[in-house]
Amino acid sequence: MKAYMQAIQHSLTTKEKTVLYQGMIERKQSDTGQSFTYNEKGTNACVEVLANETDLFIKRSSDVESTHCFRPLEETKGKVMSEFGLLEFELYTHKYIQSENIIFIEYDVMQNHEIIDRIRIVWELKEDFS
Repeated sequence: MKAYMQAIQHSLTTKEKTVLYQGMIERKQSDTGQSFTYNEKGTNACVEVLANETDLFIKRSSDVESTHCFRPLEETKGKVMSEFGLLEFELYTHKYIQSENIIFIEYDVMQNHEIIDRIRIVWELKEDFS
């Protein structure tokens, strides 16, 4: 089904706010979650999001490939593959909400158990009734 989506990322460390996407997407929904793909604003990156009741998976593809898996109140791994090789880092998810109209994630990015950044991403979705 088609939906209007707005995706906004906040760095809680630097206070930077970035609009990642605004526009229509094709969203697939099931009893346990949803998935969608969009092209990130101002970049050539294609982002795939798979959100269900227990975890969130994000894959970002461009010159640099990254995959992130999040589970509430758990430490998981993030991977970034570039021309310089594979970089892995820890992610700690503080809060995750997934519903029909919103996906909310707040997490720490860490290396060697030291916090590099705290990120919040909100995907707001509105079904297209046209």
